[in-house]
Amino acid sequence: MSRITMPISLYFDTDGESELSAFFSYDDVHMPFYVYVYIPLVTAFYVPRDVLVAGLNRSCPPEACSCKELCLQDAGFGWLQAVLPLPWADPLRILILRQDLEEFLAQAFTLVPQGQEFPDYDWDEALWRLLDPDH
Repeated sequence: MSRITMPISLYFDTDGESELSAFFSYDDVHMPFYVYVYIPLVTAFYVPRDVLVAGLNRSCPPEACSCKELCLQDAGFGWLQAVLPLPWADPLRILILRQDLEEFLAQAFTLVPQGQEFPDYDWDEALWRLLDPDH
């Protein structure tokens, strides 16, 4: 059981010149259902791992998106457009290379295969962390 963190570049256009660094993390012990996305000086949030998988397989219209933190849409030519709602501004529209997200998810699936999050989750550990005032 472990945690993986992978830097993933985000772009404002497909020429790859306007880059924003982000870090995607997956922790199979504490948060097996979620991926932690950290964009320094911009935002940090959790997104369900299934939402990222679904975004690879189909486009999600922002108004119908099941995850309020991030909505993925196919942008063509190996790109995904991510629509990221920000509380202080209009939604941030960024591009992610499909290959980078696929690579991250492949690593996450080596820790916990897709569909095995629930049976492999340590519910006793989660309850202990929830009830421990020093955690």
